[in-house]
Amino acid sequence: MHYVEAKTVLTPQNGYSPYHGSTEKSIYCEGLRKPYSKGFDDYFDVEIKKNAPDLLAKALARKRTRGMVIVGNIVDPYMSLEKDEKIMRESLMVIGRYDFGVSVTTRNTLILRDIDICEDINRNSKVVVNIPIETLSDDISEKICVGASPVSERFRMIETLLDKGITVVVLIQPLIPFINDRENDIEKLLDKLSKYNISGIDPGNMLLTLRAGVGHNFHQMYSESFPEEYKEFYSSYGKSEVIAVRENEKLYKMMASFANEKGIIFGKSDVDKLNRSYENKTEGRQLSFFS
Repeated sequence: MHYVEAKTVLTPQNGYSPYHGSTEKSIYCEGLRKPYSKGFDDYFDVEIKKNAPDLLAKALARKRTRGMVIVGNIVDPYMSLEKDEKIMRESLMVIGRYDFGVSVTTRNTLILRDIDICEDINRNSKVVVNIPIETLSDDISEKICVGASPVSERFRMIETLLDKGITVVVLIQPLIPFINDRENDIEKLLDKLSKYNISGIDPGNMLLTLRAGVGHNFHQMYSESFPEEYKEFYSSYGKSEVIAVRENEKLYKMMASFANEKGIIFGKSDVDKLNRSYENKTEGRQLSFFS
């Protein structure tokens, strides 16, 4: 890892990341795509933007209208080094100070360290936490994303966030043929999720795009972590660059039906709207952040 003085940290669409690269190693790693990453050495040598909160404050101060700040679409902001760096904690304070909302995508329970700030932001605007839940198995989840909180801890994280009134969306992705895309696996996962008052689920597009660095990393991690399943995978797909989840239409309909019965949002489009729709809860009363 290394420290840098960043020049900008907020995209025109309010995307924000205090880190470039990751300490976690995911079997399906979107961060290895160009132009975000130049390759393995670049991605896994984490760039820590120490001045990110200051730049974020300046960027939000210039905004004519308030909105949602989107964190974690590519890199999990609560990777292990955030425990000591505390850049996300400071960033959340900035977001709250300027009365913006925030959407965070993370697999890591470290976000609960900052639950006090999330509650304050949520009192004045909105906080959405998107949590990938790929399986009910800790063993499988720890192999799908090495270094992330095991899935059993993520369910406890969901409980805590919901108890604090935070909006939670579950991302049922990535689904990987012969690992976690069996119909029975999805049925058990949905049954578990039915016990939680989550606001939505998103299975993504149920495709794996395995070009260049993403594909190299995928095949390497798959073959090393799931050698028997990889034999079936390779026999079925070889080195195809675009792969659909087995019985993807059936699984998609199953998840859509679950969401409809539970009365929650479903799919990327509606989840994106939830993550980007700003709420102002301060109109008509004085804003008192951290009161």
